[in-house]
Amino acid sequence: MDGNIMKEAVHELGYSVAWVKEQLKKKGAAADKVFLGQADSAGHLYLDYYED
Repeated sequence: MDGNIMKEAVHELGYSVAWVKEQLKKKGAAADKVFLGQADSAGHLYLDYYED
């Protein structure tokens, strides 16, 4: 949220910060450009950018 990875929330969902960073890399996104990111139970990461 707001360009920061919320580590506790990531871990509560069963993911790691490394997983989030890898998903961002795959999407060509930088964390500081993301307003809000959400992951679902299937491992899909949805991103809402500041520039949207």
